[in-house]
Amino acid sequence: MQHLQFHKKLIAPFLSVALALVVFTGCNDNEDPVLAKPQIAFFSMNPTVVTQFKDSIIITVNFSDDDGDLGFKSPDSLSVSVLDNRLTKADLYYLSPVTPDGKELKVKGNFRIKIANTFLIGNGGEEQTFYTIFVRDRAGNQSNIIITSNLTIKK
Repeated sequence: MQHLQFHKKLIAPFLSVALALVVFTGCNDNEDPVLAKPQIAFFSMNPTVVTQFKDSIIITVNFSDDDGDLGFKSPDSLSVSVLDNRLTKADLYYLSPVTPDGKELKVKGNFRIKIANTFLIGNGGEEQTFYTIFVRDRAGNQSNIIITSNLTIKK
């Protein structure tokens, strides 16, 4: 009986360590979900004052993606979401592939979004807005969300 208790005392810590190793090893997919998501940062918006229906806005966004699967071959695949904070529905834009299809490359760079025909919503002569932007990669991962600087729209 003493011999059995001695083995229980030795086996219990061993089983605890083994169980912990199985749990931690089983949770490792070799792909950090944060690294799989593209990261974006607001760089610039020009101009910052526009005349409605006349001037276009160019927003430049910096990006990094550890597997390089940003953008699509098909121009029907709209992966950049741009929400004017005065509205409830975002506009979607096309982003061409930043790497050759099927290649996993760590990439950094920037892309530009051209917004045309901005207009006043109310009856006043001037309004301010900003844009909320995110992008989805080919695997469906959504980037972080960024907010641009303010834009003034004049009549």
